Amino acid sequence: MDTIEIVASLTSLLAMGYAVGVWHERQRRSRHSLTLALRRVSDALAAIHFHAYEVSPNPAPLGCQLALTYTIENELRSPLEVWLGADIEHGSPVAWFYDITQDKVVTLERGRRVYSRYLTIGSPLSPGRYRLNGGLWFGPKSLPERSVRLAQRSLEIEVLSH
Repeated sequence: MDTIEIVASLTSLLAMGYAVGVWHERQRRSRHSLTLALRRVSDALAAIHFHAYEVSPNPAPLGCQLALTYTIENELRSPLEVWLGADIEHGSPVAWFYDITQDKVVTLERGRRVYSRYLTIGSPLSPGRYRLNGGLWFGPKSLPERSVRLAQRSLEIEVLSH
């Protein structure tokens, strides 16, 4: 594990601790339920592996629906419900294009499997090269501020005119 992966893991653990703490406070749950939630997310960070991320078509015209595939391995003893997020980085300063209606909840079964979702290229994008990010999140669908990002992959896409 290199330095970047260690820092990313620590950052995820801190964010996860905060998110679970906020959830715990809102739910008025017992200390035992908080401990169980923290253990579940900590186990997931160690046992979920995002092996590959692919997009089709690439290049793609504006308005096109991209098919995104996520190859994920679950080493936990039981399935885990997560959501698949995606965004396109653009502009300077950096901004993100995303469509939360296309985020998708999936159940990660034990073993290595392929999961998919879609993202339609819309405005404010114009023709050019962009970074397409795919995220694997644990928490309420389409609410990254209340979820923990378990993993992320990125690739470059080219957007063409209509």
